Amino acid sequence: MDRAFALSKEEPDDIKRLELYYRELHTPYATDLDGFQNMMERLSQSDPSSEFSFLTARGCETHSITLEHLQMAGIPNGHNHRVYYTNNWCTKGVYMRDSIFCLSSSASLPTSVQYIFIDDNELHLKSVHELFPQIQCYRWRTK
Repeated sequence: MDRAFALSKEEPDDIKRLELYYRELHTPYATDLDGFQNMMERLSQSDPSSEFSFLTARGCETHSITLEHLQMAGIPNGHNHRVYYTNNWCTKGVYMRDSIFCLSSSASLPTSVQYIFIDDNELHLKSVHELFPQIQCYRWRTK
């Protein structure tokens, strides 16, 4: 077996290398580029102070390749947006509560702000909806 792919408990970095290798081979594609660009345009026109961020289950060590993948998927200015990385240590709802919004478990989001969360993973959508019922959740589907 090739040494780069020999995994053991003593070498947890091998798993990270394997994941990075996989991401290099399997580049993303725009599932609905027109729809995404339309959404970005409508957001900037309706409220120029709106913020658009990305939340991924990837680890932060994938930042540069994540920006490349955003560009390949039709988002040329990914570096102009915040990108958050959960590193698969929790659901996206928990990550949003603990790391983005920095809320205690009993606190809630301000009602004066509208939040929208889009994801293709049902588990992440449910986790966000359960913790933040005021966030509008949408499932991203391919064409």
